[in-house]
Amino acid sequence: MHAPHNLALLRRFALNSLNREDSSKRSLRQKSKRAAMDNAYMFKVLAAALPEPSQNLEPSCQ
Repeated sequence: MHAPHNLALLRRFALNSLNREDSSKRSLRQKSKRAAMDNAYMFKVLAAALPEPSQNLEPSCQ
């Protein structure tokens, strides 16, 4: 029942992560293929998705 929504969230997360990764100036398609084949690059993409330590994040649930 919630599967389409959950998969859409995962897809958006993946696309936003690829957009935030800026070590190589490539298209999203090229970045996606490279991340699928290269684990080290995939970790760079995942690290780009994390908030920077200097950001002061407020908890969303209280």
